[in-house]
Amino acid sequence: MKRNIMCKVIAVFSALVILSVSCVACSPKASALETGKVERLVSVVSSMSRDMLISALPFVSSDVGLDMLDESLAKQQNGQDAGLLGTAIEKMLQYTDAVTLQNVFDSLRILDETFRQECQSIYQNKEGLSLSAVEKRGVQALLSASSIRQSTLERLLTNHQISDGMVARMLEEAANLSEGGAMLAMDNSGNFTVRNYPSALSAQIEAVWQADGMTLSLSDELRDSIEELNAGLSAAEKSSVGMLFYRVGLLDSAPTYQPPAEDVEKLPGASAGRVEKKDPVQGEEASQHFTVTEEGIVSISGIYENPVVYRVEGNELVPVKMSLYIDGAVVAELSKGEYVVKEVSSPFTDCNGWSKPYIEALYARNIVGGKAEGIFAPEDSITREEFVKLIVELFDLKDEKAVTTFADVPEDAWFYAYVASAQKYGLVNGVSSTEFGVGAKIKRQDMAKIINSVLEKKGVTAAKADPSAFGDFSAISEYAQSHVLSVCGMGIVSGDDKGNFNPVQNATRGEAAKMIYGVLKAVLTRG
Repeated sequence: MKRNIMCKVIAVFSALVILSVSCVACSPKASALETGKVERLVSVVSSMSRDMLISALPFVSSDVGLDMLDESLAKQQNGQDAGLLGTAIEKMLQYTDAVTLQNVFDSLRILDETFRQECQSIYQNKEGLSLSAVEKRGVQALLSASSIRQSTLERLLTNHQISDGMVARMLEEAANLSEGGAMLAMDNSGNFTVRNYPSALSAQIEAVWQADGMTLSLSDELRDSIEELNAGLSAAEKSSVGMLFYRVGLLDSAPTYQPPAEDVEKLPGASAGRVEKKDPVQGEEASQHFTVTEEGIVSISGIYENPVVYRVEGNELVPVKMSLYIDGAVVAELSKGEYVVKEVSSPFTDCNGWSKPYIEALYARNIVGGKAEGIFAPEDSITREEFVKLIVELFDLKDEKAVTTFADVPEDAWFYAYVASAQKYGLVNGVSSTEFGVGAKIKRQDMAKIINSVLEKKGVTAAKADPSAFGDFSAISEYAQSHVLSVCGMGIVSGDDKGNFNPVQNATRGEAAKMIYGVLKAVLTRG
């Protein structure tokens, strides 16, 4: 019988949670259900009403309820009247034997009562997490890996109103069973590995089954499930499942998101041309709606969280890239026209660290985009062509007629015009005279060179930092040294906690966002 995490989670919330935990969550190898019985069990559960399940769940979520089930099972086996629970006991025995069923009751009692009651609450109150599109895709990938037929599984989920968010919430609760950190990790090949076995819990439950000559190991079952996921899912599916697992606390660190093939062209840079419908402006405060009569730098005082300046163009609001909130004022480089200041919120669910304000500010200005809906992946590395696109987009330098001499930049590639434009304006060099270095992760010193080159062309300069600012200055390539000191002098880059610049270290998407943000600030404050 194929077993996987989805089966385990769904089982917990089946009406006959007791039996499901036995055959799916515990899956005893000696006295488990035969192939096909899980399918039949889920079908039976699917046909039951939510009200029936809600009334049954207290018997497995509380120790008192389990005591009542123990008593009913014992009476049934002794030929006595098993009372109100007798019918349920008989139903369960259609799928397993009395010894196995008793072991299930005993195993459930080992699970903390608070955990079981939380599971009941999730089902009863439809408590679900708010998921991004990628996380929802992860739930669907788990469902597709289930050994239960899709029609049966869909009927279960539909009839019992179990949403993707509820499945995620169930997983989040299951993650709390871990001992010493997240249960799972992801290796360099994109496969899941078990990091922390629930060893103490497994040992207690294993002892219950060993007393009757049966073999059971939650650790082995978890490992088997993970192996099946690795074998049964594509790389893109595993990455979306990884995003889901990280969100709920099952995975130790955020994975590198690999989108489906149809989404690849949407990956880099900003979602160009994003506009919003014009809001009514009558009666709004002057700081929110204003007219510029003379081109230049405009400063608008006000208290904001994440304000963005929009140019009013007919019935559309187009975000102004050259604008930032600096020292209590919105500072923007504007031409003549009508403008509105609006607060915006972040669409990303995976940006909660130091890079969050930089990413949010750049996204709102159409400078950066996510890897998928709700996902920015700040810890992912950024490639040379992706970073070039950010710079070209920031300064509106894209020239569709520009050509490049780099042999590794195909004319039909999404990045052709960006690389060609950057080469035209002298912003980039290749890794050789004929190769740009497509797909290579960009180095910090190369980012500094590109940034300073474009700022110099914009006439933005500042006093250079002293070489002593970096303990590893001598490690910076000669072609980049002057550029690094310039952008350091403008506060765009700095050293790490040891005072090193780390010139050949690959930059992350979050680091790139911070540097681009620094470029914006340097332009608006003229260095």
